[in-house]
Order: sequence, then structure tokens, then C-alpha cells
Amino acid sequence: MLADVVLDAPPAQPLVAMVNEAGALLVAPLGDGVHHRVVVNGPLAVAPSEPVSLIELAATAARIAGTNYRPRDPIWLSRFTDETRLAEHYRKGRILLAGDAAHIHAPMGGQGLNVGIQDAMNLGWKLASVLSGTASEALLDTYGRERRPVGEVLRRNTLAQVALFFSFGPSALALRGTFEDILRVPEVNRRLAAEGSGFGVTYPEPLFLPDPGWEHRNGVSGQRLPDMNLVLADGSRTALYRFLEGGRWVRLQLAPDRETSSDAEWFTSVNLAPGANDGLLANFASVLVRPDGHLAHVRPANDASTMDCPLVRETACPRRA
Repeated sequence: MLADVVLDAPPAQPLVAMVNEAGALLVAPLGDGVHHRVVVNGPLAVAPSEPVSLIELAATAARIAGTNYRPRDPIWLSRFTDETRLAEHYRKGRILLAGDAAHIHAPMGGQGLNVGIQDAMNLGWKLASVLSGTASEALLDTYGRERRPVGEVLRRNTLAQVALFFSFGPSALALRGTFEDILRVPEVNRRLAAEGSGFGVTYPEPLFLPDPGWEHRNGVSGQRLPDMNLVLADGSRTALYRFLEGGRWVRLQLAPDRETSSDAEWFTSVNLAPGANDGLLANFASVLVRPDGHLAHVRPANDASTMDCPLVRETACPRRA
């Protein structure tokens, strides 16, 4: 059960999270100085189809916490389940699935919201490219190839959390204790945080093969670029994401390449100041950023070749007469 309520006897600490033989409990302030979100899971005294009552919520929370928080004036009372589904295909012809239409799961950590927004972003720029005539319909097939593996990670992650959150016997509590110890390893913590937030999503397979002089670099290409302040060639500073607001590809470069006017129709070129952006361009003369903020192809610093189009022209680059 979960509820947004007023607590007449709120906990002294700002956040309560506990699991014991009686069940699992989370109590967190909503930030308005009045209401708390209370999430409880324990043995049901009524059928799951029955509406949640304030009495049931209070009794279950008190049994787990050992104290009565005296909830009242609920804004919201609801039950949730561990029902989990993942669509086999994200696209069939003109039907495309995103968000909850593609994946449902227990509401653990709010991951469905992050993944749904990322689904929409991945699909949105690809649809726009096809509809504007700058890419063939084949680009839409990459949507499912890129996003369904993310849905599979979401399914596995939330089911794992269900296993830890919904069982309260000695073996389940021992498993939780072991997992808590493992989470103290910084690298494990970082990996699971990146997975849960969606910031760790990568697209290791190239959408299209790069042109000569450009590379799809393993361990680099496909990574999400965080927003960062760029020092431009004229000395000004601008956030990277400002260049992504138009939904176009962005090419960041230390040395301009020769380009045709048609090239400029599908990407934005940004000239950077040499030596001022080494964290991004330490080993590259140029990088190509997808409209969704993931790094696509790179041009090594020792390569001075001209880029006509870094993607397979008949599928993703602007069509030429």
C-alpha cells in the first residue's frame, strides 16, 4: 500500500526505511511541510481487490515500525502489485510502443518514468528524421533494438527489488543484509545508481557505419554525454545541451571540416577552443553527438580527413538530388 497523508506523530528522522519480520516500511516527507508518503508491505488482512483504508494502513505501518504515526487526511490511498510485463516487440509496422505500453513493473524507484521518457526521446528524433525526409524508415527499426534491452534491464532490476522487498522470512532478511554489505562497494553502488536513474544507458552498436576517418569507438561511442560548459572558439561559454534543443545532430570540433550546405541541414557544427575542452576532446579532433545526447562517432585527433557524412547516406543523412 502507499498513501500521501498527514502524520500526527511523524518520525523524528527525515526518512524511515526498514524491513523486518513484520514487513517493509518507507516514510518520507513530500516537501510541503505537511504531508508524508507512506509505503508499506506486509501480510494482507483483506483481499487485494479491497480498497485501502486508513485503518489498514496505520495498523500495518505500526506493526512494522513498532509505533503509530497516526496518519490522517489522506490525499491518496492505493495498492500496487509486482505485475511485470515486457512487450516482445516495440515496433510492428506503423504501431510503436513506448513507456507503460512497452513495459510495466512494480513501482520500485520510479524507474518506469525515466525509462518511458527515454523511450519517447529515442523514438521522437527518429520519427522526426523519417517524417522530414532526412532518413529512411529503416531508422525506426533501431528504436526497438536500442530500447528493448533497456526494458529488459528495467524488468530484471525491478523484479530483483521485489524479491528483496516483498519477502520477510529469515532467508530473505539474510539476503537483504548481504546485499546491503555489497552496496558499500563504491563501484557496485555507482553501477546500480546509474542503472536505476537511467544515466547508465548506453547504445554500444552503431546506428550506421561511419565514413572513413571517423570511428565508432568501443567504450566511448554510445555513452550518454552529461551536460557540460563548452568553451567555444570565440572564447564564450555555452552549455552542451543548448545545442541539442533543436533536435539536431551536433558536431563538436576543434578544427572545422569542409562541409556542403546540405550537410549543415541535418547537424549543427560547434567550433571549440583548442586545449579548453580536454575532458571531452582529449583524444579526438571532432565528435558527433546524437539528438538524444549520446555520443555517436569520433574523429581521432591525428586524422585530418574530411567528413562528408558520418552515417550511411541512404538511411540517415539528408537525401541529395
